[in-house]
Amino acid sequence: MHRTNALIAGGGVSGLTTAYDLNRVGVDCVVAERGSRLGGLIFTDAHDGFLMDGGPDAFLTQKPQATALCQELGLGSEMIPTNPDRQKVYVLYDGKLHALPVGMRLTVPTQWLPFLLSDLFTWRGKLRMLFERWTPRRPQVDEESVESFIVRRFGRESFDRLGEPMLAGIHCGDGSRLSMDVLFPRLVSLETRDGSVTRGMIAAGRQGTAFTSLVGGMGRLIETLAGKLPKGNILLNEGIEDVHREGDGFVARLTSGAKIQSNVVVLALPIHSSRELARGGFPAVAEILDRIKTASSAVVFHALAKDDVQHPLDGYGFVVPTAESNRLLAATFVTTKFPGRAPGDNVLIRTFLGGLKDPEALTLPDDELVALSRRELARAVGPLGEPKFSKVVRWPNRTPQVELGHRTILTDLDTELAKTPGLYVLGNGLKSVGIPDCIGQARATAKQITAFVESP
Repeated sequence: MHRTNALIAGGGVSGLTTAYDLNRVGVDCVVAERGSRLGGLIFTDAHDGFLMDGGPDAFLTQKPQATALCQELGLGSEMIPTNPDRQKVYVLYDGKLHALPVGMRLTVPTQWLPFLLSDLFTWRGKLRMLFERWTPRRPQVDEESVESFIVRRFGRESFDRLGEPMLAGIHCGDGSRLSMDVLFPRLVSLETRDGSVTRGMIAAGRQGTAFTSLVGGMGRLIETLAGKLPKGNILLNEGIEDVHREGDGFVARLTSGAKIQSNVVVLALPIHSSRELARGGFPAVAEILDRIKTASSAVVFHALAKDDVQHPLDGYGFVVPTAESNRLLAATFVTTKFPGRAPGDNVLIRTFLGGLKDPEALTLPDDELVALSRRELARAVGPLGEPKFSKVVRWPNRTPQVELGHRTILTDLDTELAKTPGLYVLGNGLKSVGIPDCIGQARATAKQITAFVESP
């Protein structure tokens, strides 16, 4: 039986960051990853000179945790912002692409003239959005849905045409159920602090580029993190089949049949995987995780000759409101958003499908999903030539639905985990949403683990 201080289930960014910080302070740890590669949602695939991020292609710059870790790892010189010269974002409305007006940040207009000249909103809708500055603060309530917040502050048209695809669509969820307070606390705090989201956003001024990626794709972060760990401490193709309490520690059985005894166990897995692993030894934890729903989605890449695309692709991409007949959730013009993603006179586009909007899309085989993606993409951007290749990436049950009541779930989870000292649960969709938050939560957990294993 192998012994270690900390056994970490899952080699995604949460698990690897936890292991990295533990290794730095001399706490022995083992990362067990069921799959054949590390990174979880984060991976970069290179094919014929094209660079494809199958999951997140960047991290939010306003949250410093990811930037700080990249600089610490020596990746500072590899960090690249989104293209500052072609920052358009489009919304597909009434079958046509409408560019967001200059100065539009999420649902907040910060420059009046471009906003007033926009053809995305009616004059009634524009006036309602401008009236946000004089809309009273919300009553003292614990939590509010994304839909409720945007409709209350900016009006129904703002939510239907922009708030729903921009705020709910990126989480593959239902805006009437997703928690505004957990997912977008900054916008909520602007209302609380300034009395108006618009006034608060204008007062904050320009914050520079919103997103940052890496020259070689986001997979570079995973490669570099893994490279900082002793090779023998990472087990690939080796999942944890069951884990239970034994004495003051834990015993886990791996896929190979080997057993590991540890002082600490960290479940740094997708929520549905952590739930199933906990079900045997920690059923109360599993029951709490059962209350967090998940959605499935797919990404389809199309590599095309530039001359075969009529649209100028002069922006980062477009989002699609639920009310539109188009079955895409969104699309990214990858080669416009970041440099170095395609060779020569070629372009790379990725589309998003599935989610709660269209779960049936995920039942299609790859060839039919590619055909659906091409057809709906062409309806939005115009005629497309034959792709050099297309690639499908599926993410079953990988998008947590952070819905109303999520804070109560987290409180209940903390209460239950306190009954089993040494057991930790991490991952996107719990206390963390997005790469920076996952990194921040992992580093905080590593500090807790260090104190735990060093205590008498």
